[in-house]
Amino acid sequence: MMNCSKSNDNLSFIFNLKQSITSEYNTNKINIHINEDADNINLQIFITDPKFNNYSVQEKRDMAKTIKKFTAKNEMKTFKTKTGELIFKNETNNIIFKTTDSESYKMY
Repeated sequence: MMNCSKSNDNLSFIFNLKQSITSEYNTNKINIHINEDADNINLQIFITDPKFNNYSVQEKRDMAKTIKKFTAKNEMKTFKTKTGELIFKNETNNIIFKTTDSESYKMY
């Protein structure tokens, strides 16, 4: 079970990381999910902004590297990021159904 201090650290980490990504890439269509394993964090960052759909594979890999640096900068003393991936999620809403595809890039 997570204590309040650790929970506050996690919220602060997510908030600061999201601000860094928003500032660097001019988007707020970001969702950050963390799963804890002892004192380690498993991190998933979802970007749903369609402006990244036309980015090349190399540009997306470069984003993953940059966001990894933001992650390291924003880590708290109470945990370390163990695994991380940047996921570009593309959703298309049709009248009757929705389609989703995604691309994932490892940060760690």
